[in-house]
Amino acid sequence: MIKATVRRELKRVVKDEDLDLGELETYYSSDFASPIDTLGGGIGFGIFAAGAAAGIFLLKVDDDGQVAKNIVMAAILLFMLPLSLYCLFMSFRTWGNRFKYNRHWLIYADGLAVLESGEATAYRWADLTVRFEQCVFLPIPSSRKKYKLTGRKKKPIPLPGFNKAKCMKIMLAVQKKQEEMLVPGLAKSVKGGETAKFGTVEIKAGGIEVNGDAATWEDVKKFEFAYDKATKDIHMSVECRGRSALTGRLREIPNVWMMFSLVSALKPKLAAKTPGAEAYLT
Repeated sequence: MIKATVRRELKRVVKDEDLDLGELETYYSSDFASPIDTLGGGIGFGIFAAGAAAGIFLLKVDDDGQVAKNIVMAAILLFMLPLSLYCLFMSFRTWGNRFKYNRHWLIYADGLAVLESGEATAYRWADLTVRFEQCVFLPIPSSRKKYKLTGRKKKPIPLPGFNKAKCMKIMLAVQKKQEEMLVPGLAKSVKGGETAKFGTVEIKAGGIEVNGDAATWEDVKKFEFAYDKATKDIHMSVECRGRSALTGRLREIPNVWMMFSLVSALKPKLAAKTPGAEAYLT
């Protein structure tokens, strides 16, 4: 649920009807964009800076360690004080309206809007393409994938660079909305005889094709996904009866979660044989 104060702030910058994307459902902001968060950061960094300053004058150590102590305290002070002042400045600047500055990702019912310094660009869900540029198995899920999001004419859409967790949240939200809004129509089209193309993968009413190699749904046993350390990618294997598997790489398959969601809509029992697919494909 989005707070009324947030909606009022946003309407002073951009109106929902101007974007024509339906109802706003949630939003994500770049770091140092929230006045409350930056105020907390300014206070926190300020406490560290004050502690370092106090340490220079009040913390007593033996004569041999006095110089080293002062160097350490001075380094902490010189690092924390600018951060504190920057956070306090950003909090003051964004207090009246956070959406006038920085970058924000707005999730609407019918699409995504990227708001940068008060200027909004709208994208319908069908306009967006999600790709994995790099996939490495790491303990922290948000660090496993390097995402690339593009709009019309393959124009890159900026994503958080340093904050991997926030980037992952945005991409999960985008992929979930694409699944919700686009897959039912795709499933209807495929059942009607059309082909849904996802890079090197084609989904048809009668079967699936990967890199030009085709198999009927009756022959497909299950999907398998695995991280490949050498290529820093995730490999897809479509296991088939009586023949070799169809193989592909996720780097070559745009909107791969939408692709698998379409398979799930067409062949739910087959998709159910691949537990944990979401962790690989989103």
